[in-house]
Parts: sequence; C-alpha cells; structure tokens
Amino acid sequence: MFNNISKLMKTTLEQKRLTQADLAKSLGFKNSQFISNVSRGKCSLPLKRMKHFSYLTDTSIDEIKTAYLADQSVRFDEAVNDQG
Repeated sequence: MFNNISKLMKTTLEQKRLTQADLAKSLGFKNSQFISNVSRGKCSLPLKRMKHFSYLTDTSIDEIKTAYLADQSVRFDEAVNDQG
C-alpha cells in the first residue's frame, strides 16, 4: 500500500545503520512499532514528521516527496477504480 515510502525507509535505515528503535525515538514515537509498520508498507510517515526524518537521515525532501506522492497516486487510483 505504501511501497515507495517503505522502500525509502528500509534503504535509509540500512544505509545509515539505524535501528527502527533509534529512528522511532528520534522522531518522538514511544516505541518502534510505528517505524516497523512504515517499513512493511502498512502506513506512511505523518507529514509533520517528514522534515525531521529528512534531517535525521540526510534524505532529501524531494526524495521523500517523490515517494510519498507516488504512494498517494497509487492509493488514489485504487480508490477511484474501486468505485466503478
């Protein structure tokens, strides 16, 4: 469902040698479950945390935006096609 953000998250964690727990704590989450859900494509990062994610991981805002918008485009298309 959120495959592009998921791929970006997994790649970033691996490249930066961050654990899900480290990233979760740095982003202000109580535990790593939410980051795990993002990494598995179950959900996306909240928009209000994307700038902080960018800063913590040295990932460009444009790269995050591209992944986020690609996921939203897929979700939009799925929703529109399901109404037919």
